[in-house]
Amino acid sequence: MTDREKIIEHINKIDQFSRQPGNEWLLAELRSRFGQSMLNDGIAADVKEIRAALQIRGQNSITYKFISNTILRHQLLIDNLRMENYAIDLTTIDETERFYYFCVNAFYQVENLLNYYYHTTYSDIGNLLAYIESITKETQYPFKRKGDEKNVSNIAMERKIYAFCNEFFPFSNDSTDFTYKILSDLRQVRNEGLHRCDVIKKDTNEKLYAFFKYQDFNTVRALLKKVASKIENELTMPKIYNAIVTNVLPSAICIRYNNNDTDCITTGNVKKYKENDSLVIAKTPKGKIRILEQVNGEQGTGE
Repeated sequence: MTDREKIIEHINKIDQFSRQPGNEWLLAELRSRFGQSMLNDGIAADVKEIRAALQIRGQNSITYKFISNTILRHQLLIDNLRMENYAIDLTTIDETERFYYFCVNAFYQVENLLNYYYHTTYSDIGNLLAYIESITKETQYPFKRKGDEKNVSNIAMERKIYAFCNEFFPFSNDSTDFTYKILSDLRQVRNEGLHRCDVIKKDTNEKLYAFFKYQDFNTVRALLKKVASKIENELTMPKIYNAIVTNVLPSAICIRYNNNDTDCITTGNVKKYKENDSLVIAKTPKGKIRILEQVNGEQGTGE
């Protein structure tokens, strides 16, 4: 192994160690030592090479394996890698700049995740609009459709964030769940731009001042993972529904859910069912249905 290869091996070990929780001090120490202008030209050249090596050592913090759309999954992985590169980028001395671009790339992922989730869950735009109206009806900011929404992208991102958090991460004035607050701040950080954010973090009167004071790379990363994990569970885990048998066919039964959606279930034991039977159904996002319970009747496992 050459001297250069040995150095690169050590750099890789330092890189891995510095990204472990609790070792943020190492990055600060490296920036302090290698960012000094007093370094001679020879050492400065070596430092530049080390920084360049570290800059491209970022690894994805989320795999996004649950995203079935290949193009979108690749885009999410790219944005995630860019985000992580800013977390360890020693070529950028300014902490605000690094954190700003980290947040911007994190929000790109939030946008794509929410759009993908709602597009996958509500193939009909009318059903999606009705859902958002329903989930925000009794809130401070009820959603009202404009009438020109053709697809999920036509709905303002802040409204999708609001609806998503109302369903999965409820919040109020005395709430201890700050998911909605941080997601909203992330959106505003993206919209403000780097220069404004540099001003905001120094002005206690600014709305986003608290965000820059209390949030960091770890908390924003944790929030992104929280959103991605929730969406993964919603898109892969079966949901439980109540349904009514509407028709019994020779080899299947037709059912109607509480929301008036309908399905037909193929089963080899249709004789055990009759019209108006109440059922408890488990249905996966891919459409696989299992009858968990026949209310006031026998337990069933028909599919």
